[in-house]
Amino acid sequence: MADESSSDPSVRHTEVPEQSDAPAAAPGLPQPDPAEPAPEPGPTGTVGYPALLVSFAISSFGSGMVLPLTAVYIASQLGLGAGVAGRYFVLIAVTSFLGTLVGGRLADRRRPGAVAAVGLVLLGAGYALLALAGSALSVMLCAVVVGAGNSLLFPALAPALGAVVPEAQRRRAFSQRYTAMNVGIGLGAAAGSAIVGRLHGDTGYHLLYLADAATFLPLAVTLLRVGPVGRDAEPAELRDEPPQERKRRTGAGYLTLLRSRPILLLALVQCFSLLFGYAQFETAAPLLIHRALAGDVWLLGTVVAVNTAVVVLLQAPLRRWFSRRTESSALIVGALFWAGAYGCGALAAGLRSPVGPSAMMAFAVLFAVGESAYACSFYPLMMRLAPDGLLGRVSALTSLGSNVGSTVGPALGVAVAASLDVRVGWALLAVGAFVLVGTCVLLHRTVGSTTAVAKEEHV
Repeated sequence: MADESSSDPSVRHTEVPEQSDAPAAAPGLPQPDPAEPAPEPGPTGTVGYPALLVSFAISSFGSGMVLPLTAVYIASQLGLGAGVAGRYFVLIAVTSFLGTLVGGRLADRRRPGAVAAVGLVLLGAGYALLALAGSALSVMLCAVVVGAGNSLLFPALAPALGAVVPEAQRRRAFSQRYTAMNVGIGLGAAAGSAIVGRLHGDTGYHLLYLADAATFLPLAVTLLRVGPVGRDAEPAELRDEPPQERKRRTGAGYLTLLRSRPILLLALVQCFSLLFGYAQFETAAPLLIHRALAGDVWLLGTVVAVNTAVVVLLQAPLRRWFSRRTESSALIVGALFWAGAYGCGALAAGLRSPVGPSAMMAFAVLFAVGESAYACSFYPLMMRLAPDGLLGRVSALTSLGSNVGSTVGPALGVAVAASLDVRVGWALLAVGAFVLVGTCVLLHRTVGSTTAVAKEEHV
């Protein structure tokens, strides 16, 4: 298929200066009037980042509890079959896809923290209803509610974080959020399996989904306290401008963004990162490892454990290393690490112990390094490139890219892993990674090589 904060501005920590892509160098984006003074940078939120980080971890823990079990619950525990389980996930994706553009527009026109909070409440309601579901129709209703929640949450999340985290702190913040997400999901998956294993029958699953629903509430409450961004956070002269002037400045919303080469490339990078990266790590890679190494389930678990350990334990030093580069160049390096990881998988195919398992461990480590590059680079770059007043809609377009990649990727991965020779499968995954590399190179050249150097602060 993701951060430290201090409300005391006197607490600073100077590290190697971070480089960032300067949005002014990107052709195709609306440019600010150089005669007007730039607004003072800084957070506008009324809640500190530590509270958000803890809330993210709690929400991720809940998601982890049900992540590996939902298909089993619908197909086997409810007795509705694999077909209904498949349609449940498809309907979530379709509903989210259809509603995301609306979610992005709402995030720009309203308080994004409130929009994200409504999305979280819908997610909680969807999973709570799933605990009570007993028919195919009720399961499909749950899917629509969950998909609607996703369509509001994801476009509004980046603008809400932007209200809390100043620009100089974003790479650290998103890196830490990714770490918290991985820790939460990992611990949640272990807890969910333990609950279902100890409480047999419907009781365990019902408790699991009700607990998952409850974990969305702390993050919803925290996001409700995030101060306004967008129109309410703009200087007075922009808040009071006539509607005709505002429309001229922001253009026609999505139509303006669809004419912007940097924004379209950003959405493609997001799509390909899911399609050729995260989705393949979760589907094609396990199947290829299973086939190449004679069904060694222990090795599969070890690969996931090593990958998670690298993401969690080495996130900070890796983020500092990537922060010496611009966000767009860090994305290129991350995609190259993914290509190298797939190369290690091809090397391991058919090799006996200890060379084969060692190559698989190298695959897990290299993929984790690529994840770290993405975690600290993509969303800060997106927030830099988004024109004033359109960050929610830019976030919606990248969410659509993520939706497409995460929907098509698993089917593509299973087809590759099941029908082709193992080495050919790994080679095709590497080709996909190089497609991502090429797209990142195009994005890097489009946004320009001009950089702004900023000292990183403790968030």
